[in-house]
Amino acid sequence: MSAVYHNPHAYQNLQNFPEFKQFQYSFDFYTVITVVTAIYFFPSLYCTIKMLIFYKNETSNSSPHGIHPFVFKSFLLMQCWNTANTVADFLLVRIPGTSILTSFCVSLEPGNFAPFVVSALYFTFYTSQLFTILFCFMRVLILFNPRNHNQLCTVSFLFWTPAAYVLSSVASFPHVVSNVVCMQFDVPLQEGAISISSSFVYQNKKLNLAHLIFSTFIVFSIVSSTVLMMAKLRRRKQLSTSSRPFHRTKAETTLTVTMFIIMIPAFFAQILSAASLIGWQYYSYILIARPLLLDCRVNVVSCYFYLTHPIFKKNKNMIPPITSVRSMNTTTTC
Repeated sequence: MSAVYHNPHAYQNLQNFPEFKQFQYSFDFYTVITVVTAIYFFPSLYCTIKMLIFYKNETSNSSPHGIHPFVFKSFLLMQCWNTANTVADFLLVRIPGTSILTSFCVSLEPGNFAPFVVSALYFTFYTSQLFTILFCFMRVLILFNPRNHNQLCTVSFLFWTPAAYVLSSVASFPHVVSNVVCMQFDVPLQEGAISISSSFVYQNKKLNLAHLIFSTFIVFSIVSSTVLMMAKLRRRKQLSTSSRPFHRTKAETTLTVTMFIIMIPAFFAQILSAASLIGWQYYSYILIARPLLLDCRVNVVSCYFYLTHPIFKKNKNMIPPITSVRSMNTTTTC
């Protein structure tokens, strides 16, 4: 069996090699991947903006129809921070991976702005993950507490939101005070294909382990909340004595499928963290699929949610108020 070829500069900081200051961009397949992922990012961005406008217009007079306000708020926060994280990922990983920014990155002097962008990448990542937990938790909370879910949701939202921002800020701040790192990728990416990072994360095994633990916690939270939600919906369907309106069934289906889609990049993040921690020799091959699978979180979720949830349909006269209440507040819309 022939030996696996590796780039001689693989996973090294190219700032230690001054000759890369004169590096010239060369077109390759990763440029095509980057352009394609950029193109199909715009429909997701459009859908996210439309949902934000819808939320602003609806809440200016009353709460949105057909979905619990805290579920909708947590979903929008999750998607907005995921969108911001995708933009930062383009600036620091995908575009540099084409080699077009290699000379620029290697030529950066100490005290430049790049560490702030790296910090923003990690801040948006942590925040989006924490709001993903909130989104899943809100659905479970409402389903299992039909009588007093409004109070519980209010307390949970008011506690979790500032906590998520504080924890994300603390975790991402070390990148601000670190030096920029231009890390060369291994084959099959070409010479000069880099990611822009910081000295805080570069070759930091403890941080990789922390990311693995964090992603494991995220996956466990999503899976457990989805299982609980599915069990509750199944039981409620069995106990129901009357047919449920189509729009409510459709809304619940949209939210349920959304939670399943969220799992895909969560599991992939697990694989990336584990492969980075053990130093797997084929790690760069996984990175090729990274944009496609991680974008499933942003692009597919935003478009699917906007195009299928009944609240965004033009004929809103057919959509009930946000909370459908029978006697004793035993029925809620999620």
